[in-house]
Amino acid sequence: MRGPDCSKGLRIIGQPVIPVDGLEKVTGTAKFAVDVSLPGMLWGKILRSPIPHAKILHKDVSKALRVKGVRAVVTAADTGKLYFGNLIKDQHVLAFDKVRYAGDEVAAVAAESIDVAEEALSLINVDYEPLPAVFDPEEAMRPGAPLVHEAERNVAHEVHFERGDVAGAYSRCKVVIEENFETSRVHQAYLETQACVANIDERGRLEIWCATQTPGRARFLLAQALGIPVEEIRIHQSFVGGAFGGKSYQQILCLAAVLARKACRPVKVVYTREEDFACTLPRVPMRVWLRMGADADGRLLAKETRIVADNGAYSVNAPAVLDTAATRVDSLYRIPAVRTDAYLVYTNTEPTGMFRGFGNPQSTFAVESVMDMLAERLGMDPVEIRLRNATQPGDTTVHGWKVKSCGLSDCIKAVAQEMRTRQADLDGSRGTGSGKPTYLGVGMACVVHVNGNRSVFRAFEGSNAVVKMDEGGTATVTCSCGDIGQGASTLFGQIVAEVLSLPMEKVRVQRVDTDNADFGLGAYASRVTVIAGNAVKAAAEDLRKQLMEFASARWGLPSDQLEFCGGRLRPKVNLQQHAGEGGQQGHVCCFPAESVADFPADGIPLSEVVWEFMSLRGGLRPTGRGWFAPDDVVVADRKTKYGNISPTYTFGVQGVEVEVDPETGRITCTRVVAAYDAGRVVNPLLAEGQLEGGIVQGLGFALTERMVLKEGRLLNPTFCDYKMPTVRDVPPIKTIFVETHDPVGPFGAKGVGEPALVPTIAAVANAVYDATGVRLKRVPFTPEDLLHSLRRTD
Repeated sequence: MRGPDCSKGLRIIGQPVIPVDGLEKVTGTAKFAVDVSLPGMLWGKILRSPIPHAKILHKDVSKALRVKGVRAVVTAADTGKLYFGNLIKDQHVLAFDKVRYAGDEVAAVAAESIDVAEEALSLINVDYEPLPAVFDPEEAMRPGAPLVHEAERNVAHEVHFERGDVAGAYSRCKVVIEENFETSRVHQAYLETQACVANIDERGRLEIWCATQTPGRARFLLAQALGIPVEEIRIHQSFVGGAFGGKSYQQILCLAAVLARKACRPVKVVYTREEDFACTLPRVPMRVWLRMGADADGRLLAKETRIVADNGAYSVNAPAVLDTAATRVDSLYRIPAVRTDAYLVYTNTEPTGMFRGFGNPQSTFAVESVMDMLAERLGMDPVEIRLRNATQPGDTTVHGWKVKSCGLSDCIKAVAQEMRTRQADLDGSRGTGSGKPTYLGVGMACVVHVNGNRSVFRAFEGSNAVVKMDEGGTATVTCSCGDIGQGASTLFGQIVAEVLSLPMEKVRVQRVDTDNADFGLGAYASRVTVIAGNAVKAAAEDLRKQLMEFASARWGLPSDQLEFCGGRLRPKVNLQQHAGEGGQQGHVCCFPAESVADFPADGIPLSEVVWEFMSLRGGLRPTGRGWFAPDDVVVADRKTKYGNISPTYTFGVQGVEVEVDPETGRITCTRVVAAYDAGRVVNPLLAEGQLEGGIVQGLGFALTERMVLKEGRLLNPTFCDYKMPTVRDVPPIKTIFVETHDPVGPFGAKGVGEPALVPTIAAVANAVYDATGVRLKRVPFTPEDLLHSLRRTD
């Protein structure tokens, strides 16, 4: 018998493959940054400013240096006092002229133990001269407000554009809605706090082990911050215990590096939970004024937006987040005229930055709330107004986005159908006349998101990979974009297994080491599936081609008549004798008999092919190289923001059902339905997990999570006080995949990780309005706010 039919591969793509690193994680053998230990390693601790805004008059570290076990104390004098940053160079490794938020890094200590390091910190004396501080972004823009930096009106970055005739479009509107919305400062709240180990190796190079989303980009920022050549830096990406954007930039790397350089010993720095909450980069809080108009048929004609975003004390990634908030949601629907003014404003608070969705949830909350409001004013079903305006395949949106595949309308219909099965149960149960202890409601919201973003890192958009096969027939994958817990290693393994027709256990995926992997941008902007996945696919195809050509020459078989199957190479037809003894006839082979005499009918193991390959090439293992750089993606114009920034776009819809207790104001989400156009789904198990995780994060954003600040100081920096959803708060979630088979993504796939969070808060807001008639416009939707609104409407 021939064995398994490989005419369509081993059907690895589309299968619910268990994560390849799952065993390491559940058995505790996976190495996270905190698990890295080097001989002679020291512990580092950071001294932070207790004052949100002050001049630094003097620092005295002499007492700290005398503590037994202290091996290094560093201040700004040890850093070169360089300014650095992604888009705006306003950051420093350690403060030298003044501090700009409560938590700003002032000094650091490396010692033989954490206790000794903390004792030394307590002995460092810093004299401050307090300065007036500003904590509200709109107050910071007013004349005479204290300046955090030297930016006029404290504006770090701004966006202004107009497309189409906005004024003329409003004149044709039947209905115009104008509202204000506000989102809160929320933390990524990953389980693993930020941690790293830094060392100066025997050649004087800086070597770092860390849980970073962006190993390649981290090298460039480190080089800029420390004033050293980028080739003098090596980064090992450890397992990542959650990131969600919060580990795309990490100040901790700079601090550990400076300590290691001063101490001439390896240094480990691990943030406490309190440090991680108070001194990293939470989501950018925004205030959004939105005006939208539609004609009598419900077609959108115009949209105007004004956004004021809280940058915090330093810019980091927030300028790109503002760009996203100002533009992305405009491509969700066909809107012919848009105008936006957006401002990113310095305040004396913790710097803000990337968080799953990257500015999209803030503006989507506003737009999707107003979509329901327009529908109500027009007497339309919220489903119908979305279907009437939904972006379609082949559209070029108002910002120049080229939509190659789009299942948005089908997603809307799928969610509507699921939610309508419950509608009859809800009818008559709303309001005080129902006689029930709770009000029930349903709501929906849509999302559009990118799969990569050329406008974030201006050098290029792309990825690369190497697939090498060893003597045992195992393929090893090295990709410049690593796994941060979202399942990239499993995705890459499935792609290689599909191309080479290998069992999954015969594929290994390496973690990123910048000395062994080429440059990569890392994991952000939902780029890994399409951008990195295509690079891995290209590398696997290159390896496949090499092995086919070699086998063709070695055994004299046409390469188009060969195939891989289950770790073997074989001809596409049975190789049997033309005639056996006794006159029995076999299958007639298309190859000359002499060319197949030593080729078994069921083929040969790939390991044998590899050995043959290596024996004729001095032991060189067959290696495939691949890269992907989308050819029709451009950097959006810096001023107008016009340009096709992503090779393809993901669309999705969420429906939410809520119960509201009118006596307490408590909102309980009782059901979520999520339909997403993710192209062809590579791994349903991982995709469902991404949707479920994103939805739960979105529910936290909507209902409970908020970083509470008083005079710039964080009051709830622990899991005891920062209220996230737990497993008891997770409602039943149904996921639906509308497969569109994208023409760009590998095997037709698109990413789904980030968009899973984006529409949740808007869907909850719409469901609460459906249940109570109260339109909530500030998150989180607290019981106090809802009760106040309910009593005001009684």
